[in-house]
Formats: sequence, C-alpha cells, structure tokens
Amino acid sequence: MKRVASVIVALALCAASPVPAVAQDDGFVRAEAVRARDLMLGHMDQMICGETPCAPATAEERASPPVSDDEADSIATVGMISGAAEFCGLDWEGRSFLPMMRRWRATDGVANRKLALIGATHGFIQQQTLNALQSEGECDDQTRTAIERLLEQTRD
Repeated sequence: MKRVASVIVALALCAASPVPAVAQDDGFVRAEAVRARDLMLGHMDQMICGETPCAPATAEERASPPVSDDEADSIATVGMISGAAEFCGLDWEGRSFLPMMRRWRATDGVANRKLALIGATHGFIQQQTLNALQSEGECDDQTRTAIERLLEQTRD
C-alpha cells in the first residue's frame, strides 16, 4: 500500500474507532475538520438551505459555528471514508454520505442551514482525501478491503 494511502486509511480507522480520534492521531483529523468547517462557513452564501440560497455567515456564527468542533470531527471522519471509497470505486454516496445525512436529518431541531454546512464540510474533506489518494496512484486490493471494512463498520 502506498504511504499516503496508508496514512489516510490509518487515520480513518482511528477516527472510526470508539476511542476519540484526538487521542490517537494527535488532533490531525480534528484540526482538519475544524479548518474545513470554518472554510465552508465562509462560503455559506454559495449553499442551498432547504429550497432557498443560504445567507452569508453572521459574526455570531463565525464565533459559535452551527457545527461544533466535535461534530466537525465526526463529519470529517465520514468524509475521509467517502473519499477513500470514491478512490476505490465503491458506493461512497449510498454507503457513507447518505447514511450520515439521514442520521443528521433525524436529529430533532437540526436546521437546513446546519445540514448545508454538514454536507459542504463532508464534501471538502472527501475531496482532500480523494486528491491525496489519487496522487499516490491506483486503489490497491489492501486499501479496497480496508475501506470495505470501514463502510461495513459505519453503516446504519
């Protein structure tokens, strides 16, 4: 397995385990998750909130984002799994992204604005993961098997 692919899969495995990712990877995933959330928050006006365009992020939202750091960490984990699944030609949308979004939509009181930010944060991390893996070449059998296991472990 390629080195970067190994790191991504290892981080995804750590983040998907019951022990917090922060304790296992010195905060790398969490820091990237928060960075992605904050970056996407700055692009709220380019998202759709339900049926209408989202308004730009307010100063209050920037100070206290609608997606917490812990939530961003969880979303980034799914985004990494989705990116790796896409890299290996697996059904990332049906087996990773859509189940995550169903869980969020089932949460009482979650606003369309928050759902838009969740989707955008996931997509950003997914693309970063996909780019890193593609720079290393093709998906190999070991990576595909590891991602298949992750998809099974994290399914509904």
